[in-house]
Amino acid sequence: YHLQALRHLYVLAAEPRLLVPVDVDTNTPCYALLEVTYKGTQWYEQTKEELMAPTLLPELHLLKQIKVKGPRYWELLIDLSKGTQHLKSILSKDGVLYVKLRAGQLSYKEDPMGWQSLLAQTVANRNSEARAFKVVLTAKN
Repeated sequence: YHLQALRHLYVLAAEPRLLVPVDVDTNTPCYALLEVTYKGTQWYEQTKEELMAPTLLPELHLLKQIKVKGPRYWELLIDLSKGTQHLKSILSKDGVLYVKLRAGQLSYKEDPMGWQSLLAQTVANRNSEARAFKVVLTAKN
C-alpha cells in the first residue's frame, strides 16, 4: 500500500482549538487566565483547570465551560452546555477572543507579577512609620 497520498487527510480530521486573547482596546494579543471546566464522564468527575492563554484547548466535546478569570480582565463566560456553536465560530476566526482590561490593571506582558498595578502601588508606597499628630488648641478672642 502506498500511504503517501493519505498524509494530507489529517487536515480534514483536525479541528481548530487555538484560543488567543486579544485586548479590545489595543487590538494586540495578550495573556489571560482561563478556567476550563471539563464535563463529568464515567471515568472522572467534573473537573476545573486553570490555563494561561494563548493555549490549545482540549477536545471541545469534553468541555462544559470556559471562563476568563482573574483580577486583570473582566470576567467572560462561554457556556458550552448550551452548544458549542459560539466557541466554534470564535475558533474558526483565528481563535481570537476579545478581552477587556480592568481599570488600573496592566497586562501580564507589562506586569508579570502584578506589582505595578494602581492598587499594588498604593500598598507598596505606604510609609511603615507610625504617624503621630499633635493637637493644638487655640483660644479665640
